[in-house]
Amino acid sequence: MTMDQSFTPPGIRLGIVRGISYGLFGPPDEFMSQLRALGAGLVRLYVYWGQVEPEPGCYDWRVVDAFLDQLNGDEEVWVTVCSSSPWATRHATDFLPPAPAKDNDTYHRFVRALAIHCAGRVQYWQCNNEPSNLGLLWTGTAAEYVEQLTALHRAVRAVDPRAAVVLGGCGYDVLSSAESSPARPLRLRGSAPWPRFLARAMEAGRYLQRGDGPARDRRVVMDLAGRPCRRRVWRPS
Repeated sequence: MTMDQSFTPPGIRLGIVRGISYGLFGPPDEFMSQLRALGAGLVRLYVYWGQVEPEPGCYDWRVVDAFLDQLNGDEEVWVTVCSSSPWATRHATDFLPPAPAKDNDTYHRFVRALAIHCAGRVQYWQCNNEPSNLGLLWTGTAAEYVEQLTALHRAVRAVDPRAAVVLGGCGYDVLSSAESSPARPLRLRGSAPWPRFLARAMEAGRYLQRGDGPARDRRVVMDLAGRPCRRRVWRPS
């Protein structure tokens, strides 16, 4: 599949997120057997830059391998890559908030190394989570997020052309914030800094606030966000 071909994710299925701190504050645990017992076939895991590359060029794969060793190949895997680092990001941290990389080429090399190590076992890659939640989940601007998203997309797709890149998503703050709020640029349609594939997801969320009933909301979201994107980048509903 090429960048110009559309991508439609499979239908509705049960997925479970393994929190946001896997292996950060204690040894990484075994959890996939519990997930399978609940009937889930999709798992989402957060991985932090500082976990994998604690020092420049020095990789520690223990947390990633503890997760990969639990996979049997039947599940779908979604990894949220959080740009939190004590040395590589503008805001030094090993947890929250993620921040723009000091150098996007360094970030690109990290993501590429992570994708190579995962060896095609991850179907969905996400660049941070809800960057509109400024101060807690992102400390940069909308333009800086797009730059980092682009770097992640290039790195992942160079390693695994079949993989999809998942957008960071928008929280309630985008829809309810004042016009002057720093989060507001996240809802702009078709204008800089957001690419077109982001604008459609933003507009779907905006229509949810204006809907006059659940049935209408579902139709609007399907119309605005459910159509296949022209790029292999999508945001699940």
